[in-house]
Amino acid sequence: MSSIIKIFNKNMIDWKLLSKHLAGETSAEENNKIGEWIKGRDKNKILYEDIQSDWEKINETIKMKKVDVNKAWDNLKDRIIREEPGLEDITVFKPDIYEKYFYRTLRIAASIILLIGVSFGAYKIYFKAPVFDKQNTIVSSGSENTSIIVLPDGSKIFLNSNTYIRYANKFGTDNRAVYLKGEAYFEVVRNTKLPFIINTNKASVKVLGTTFNVNTGISGKQVEVFVESGKVQLNRKNKNENNIFIEPGYIGILSKNTLTKSRNTDTNYLAWKTRYLVFRDTKLEAVAKTLGNIYNTSIVFENEETANCRLTTTFNNQSLDSIMKVIKKTFNLEKIVKTRKGIIIIGQGCQ
Repeated sequence: MSSIIKIFNKNMIDWKLLSKHLAGETSAEENNKIGEWIKGRDKNKILYEDIQSDWEKINETIKMKKVDVNKAWDNLKDRIIREEPGLEDITVFKPDIYEKYFYRTLRIAASIILLIGVSFGAYKIYFKAPVFDKQNTIVSSGSENTSIIVLPDGSKIFLNSNTYIRYANKFGTDNRAVYLKGEAYFEVVRNTKLPFIINTNKASVKVLGTTFNVNTGISGKQVEVFVESGKVQLNRKNKNENNIFIEPGYIGILSKNTLTKSRNTDTNYLAWKTRYLVFRDTKLEAVAKTLGNIYNTSIVFENEETANCRLTTTFNNQSLDSIMKVIKKTFNLEKIVKTRKGIIIIGQGCQ
């Protein structure tokens, strides 16, 4: 957490505006400012997604536990100062009406750490493994890995990175409902008596038995559903009369309370799961974006001309390092630089 604080200060983030945004209190104009900050630097986008993901997970977890968050925060704050003396100045801020949202979240994070009795690193591990309470099972994938869940009815869920799933311990008895935050591919066992329902913040997806992909993390969209087999019903949450049916090969989208569907034209739509990538005369800029989404990293170009080079090839279950070596050799690039936050492609055009 202390490292996150330092990075955010270096990026000159507007703390008041961010905390207000995370609390859902910003206007359209303020949301635009957040969007401009995110687009300003690749690191900003990565950091924002990390904080937003943690915010969601923290809020879900705090519903299950009652803790003294003020005491937890004080303990955590003391340890941050001991480990990072240069951060002492964070303790003298006096939160106003907006800053309180951010500090409240940090207090909640501290309480989680105390509950499991381990360090910051274990907090991340905590969310990767199944968590059980009296009523729910919660599973969350890490930031660099995918996971597979087999539900009691035999249905399978493939979680993309940074994805959160919650379902009742009595799943399959009275209903087959799950809550999703992030992206997941579903292989649902058919059961005409108990429809399978995926709930998100803004939508619900209803099926009897089929294979499909649901993504709640696309910028500007509330939910996107791609159907590979069978038929899927996409509803606005609590608006059953407002729905569409999605057939194989089509994508359904809920965006700003509007439901639409269109045929999928992206060959690599499910590559995050299959790790099978096909590029046909594709600009390296688009290749980098696809690889960044699949391998959960940032890929940027030092030279804009290189971004316009075109690539035709296929990658089958290869590591990102292996793929980058192929790209470097294909275009005779100077070098590929790996940083803690992403990859920088250095080279002069298409040689």
